[in-house]
Amino acid sequence: MSSHLEPVMRDSIMMIIGDGSNEMGLVYVEDTADALARAGRCPDAAGQVLIAVGDEHITQRQYFDALADGFGIPRIKKQVPYKVAFFFGWLGEFLARKGPRKAVMRRSAIAITGLPQRLRCDTTCELLDWRPRVSFEDGMRKTFEWYHARTRAPGAA
Repeated sequence: MSSHLEPVMRDSIMMIIGDGSNEMGLVYVEDTADALARAGRCPDAAGQVLIAVGDEHITQRQYFDALADGFGIPRIKKQVPYKVAFFFGWLGEFLARKGPRKAVMRRSAIAITGLPQRLRCDTTCELLDWRPRVSFEDGMRKTFEWYHARTRAPGAA
């Protein structure tokens, strides 16, 4: 988890893109590593495009609510229509090409956040005999245990 995400959420810069009901393709890092290790041991996986994703239906709003709760900050209330966010992503990229600034938000990040990402990983599950084992709730809990231990430790950056 990026240490840059907490200040953006804490400073109320973050917004829900659209109404927040779009599903997101999320999977816990340990489940991803397990799928990757299994693919490395499976000759039939060579050359295949495999998708490893959790099987829960988690929305953008649920994801951002879980992030806010984990950081101990208020939940995001502001929303921006998808097309408006996408336009400002394009504008930011355009202006960044014209000057010394970096684009604050890229269209790719807006698309990943604001569009439905309901993915199926049936092929991965069957080929690798793999299933995600960590629920969204447990994954967020584990992630924030790790994050808080790292950021609140003496000498942490």
